[in-house]
Amino acid sequence: MTTADMRSDVSHWLDELDDHFLVALHAMVGTYVSQQKKDPIFGYDADGTVLHAEDMKSVYAAEVAGVKRGDYLSIDDFEKQSETW
Repeated sequence: MTTADMRSDVSHWLDELDDHFLVALHAMVGTYVSQQKKDPIFGYDADGTVLHAEDMKSVYAAEVAGVKRGDYLSIDDFEKQSETW
């Protein structure tokens, strides 16, 4: 099923919801949208784990700090290391 198909289905279902469920759905979607604005999804890990922007900022800041301290692998070191694979 495509995203367009799913959107169409949901649109039709919304018209048929009773008011009580609509209130619950509105709160749930509102919370989700609010969270996405605060910390949007940056991407996904290889195993499908969601990566949020704030988490990735921390990861990248730590990596940049490591490079500034000299914690990195030079191309020569990488080539030597790759010979043992």
